[in-house]
Amino acid sequence: MQAYGTWGSDAAEAAGFLLDSRPGRHLLGRVDPGTRDRVSSRLVDRLRPYETHGALRLRGTAWLLTATRPAPPAERARPASRGGRESPDAP
Repeated sequence: MQAYGTWGSDAAEAAGFLLDSRPGRHLLGRVDPGTRDRVSSRLVDRLRPYETHGALRLRGTAWLLTATRPAPPAERARPASRGGRESPDAP
């Protein structure tokens, strides 16, 4: 699935959001303040081309999955229950 998402009103806001995310904070916490400033500045520069009409929009891609959990083996061996009701055709 692909969709566009709005990450901020401009490149600076989007960069701030991304760098303040848990992965961003983790990585920036490992470098000195000068490097943090250079990373932030470079990210803003890289995001500028995606500013449009007061928003910064980027295309994201994700897999959309659904699943069902199979019944435990003991329940699979049992005949299906009728919820405690007799069939109207039963004698």
